[in-house]
Amino acid sequence: MPKNPKISALQRKAASNAAAIEALNENVDMAFDEGLGEYQRSQEDTLAQVNALIEKTEKRVKDAAEKVIREADQKACESILASYQAYGLKGDPDDCE
Repeated sequence: MPKNPKISALQRKAASNAAAIEALNENVDMAFDEGLGEYQRSQEDTLAQVNALIEKTEKRVKDAAEKVIREADQKACESILASYQAYGLKGDPDDCE
């Protein structure tokens, strides 16, 4: 029984692709052996350091913002209590803490 020519062409292409993939894998292995792997590890380490610095900076900004907001809240509460007292209304200073 004769082979289908389309199947034969597909088999040739598949074999060609497999050979190309194998060659690419060999090239990648050789590149890693020649130092690309070390370069990539270095890049990953650098990225980890950058991420750590970003997290540290985010924490500093958040802490500073929370401090400013707390102080603003305290002053606002004290101002409201002073207004209450000016009109003879009761206000508990402990509410501002």
